[in-house]
Amino acid sequence: MTVVHRRASGVIHRQPALLLPIHDSRIMKFTKHWTWMMLLPALVIGAETDPRGAQGSDRDFVLAAARAGQQEVFDATRAATQSRMEGVRHLAQMLRQDHELSNERLGRLAHAKGMSLPPPEPSPSPTASFSDQEYVAGQVQAHEEAIALFRAEAERGTDREFRAFAAQVLPTLRKHLAALHALQTP
Repeated sequence: MTVVHRRASGVIHRQPALLLPIHDSRIMKFTKHWTWMMLLPALVIGAETDPRGAQGSDRDFVLAAARAGQQEVFDATRAATQSRMEGVRHLAQMLRQDHELSNERLGRLAHAKGMSLPPPEPSPSPTASFSDQEYVAGQVQAHEEAIALFRAEAERGTDREFRAFAAQVLPTLRKHLAALHALQTP
């Protein structure tokens, strides 16, 4: 399987999914190809069962959701301070607040299940140039991927509490996506 990345310069970069670098700010600038990064530990772990019963698919969801949520908070914080557009700054503040809340809820739920969340990944340098259009486009893609991840957990997760958490967060993610689409249309 090959993962395709479109760099900010427009150059298309292809590489095997399992060889995707965990952190490369040139590739990861604002696009959210976190799905493969987040699922890589799951591919290595397989379908192991957590000591308290969380199945592999639920563990995969928790890892992916935690990493995505951490990245959302970082990106929204950066956009809130560096954006030139009032609408983007306002939306970024809402995204940060909502994702911080869901990250806390996920952390408490995972802890109750005997799971620990991954530590935050180092993020790209905040001194890199910021583009409102790239940020919004990256957030649209990230939220589409997050909706797919949360929908899959809500429908097919094996742990009742993780399924419920995913189902509760889905409307917020959809609200974010709608607001992001509204910013894309002039």
